[in-house]
Amino acid sequence: MRRAGAILLMLALAAACRRPAMEETFVRVSDRDALGRYCFRIDMADTLLTYDLDLLVAMASADPAYVRFRQMPLRVQWTAPSGQPYEETLWVGRGELSDSTYYDKYFWVAYRHGLRPVEAGEWELALSLPEDMTREFDITGTGIRLTRNGTR
Repeated sequence: MRRAGAILLMLALAAACRRPAMEETFVRVSDRDALGRYCFRIDMADTLLTYDLDLLVAMASADPAYVRFRQMPLRVQWTAPSGQPYEETLWVGRGELSDSTYYDKYFWVAYRHGLRPVEAGEWELALSLPEDMTREFDITGTGIRLTRNGTR
């Protein structure tokens, strides 16, 4: 009987220690690296899972200044656990605006869903925005939302 209780307790503790299915991370403009990039580390070591990754761009642009905004390039740089680089450019436009107030605007970009990385492990992700647009629209930072899908 005591053994069954101990086993149940261990199972409950193991279930409580699981990492969350979704994580959000935000990097402020003041916390960019020396190259002006917003840097993130993403653990995609579990090969039994797929991953959804959404990107956030936040700005503190008052409505009169925001009227001039149409779209901006978002440079996405991946570095695989082996060091292999991957790069692409996305365009963040008014269509991605998901929440706003007079001053604050939040753009969520559905980036990659059902992602199975070519290498398991910890990936580095760096996001870059043009400095002139960062100043003009008062970008406050970028973020990521990582969702793990699967049986674990």
